[in-house]
Amino acid sequence: MGWYPAWNEQGRLRVVAVRGQEWEAPVFSAQPEKDPQALLQALRAALASLA
Repeated sequence: MGWYPAWNEQGRLRVVAVRGQEWEAPVFSAQPEKDPQALLQALRAALASLA
């Protein structure tokens, strides 16, 4: 999870799940809204994609 682009007020949250350090081919990627529930939903989906 991170803020992209970093240090940019116009940036967005990004949640990414990768397997085996394959950063170029994530198994999950989302840009949830600035809302705690949306972030929680994206984090749960990322974890589920790794199960």
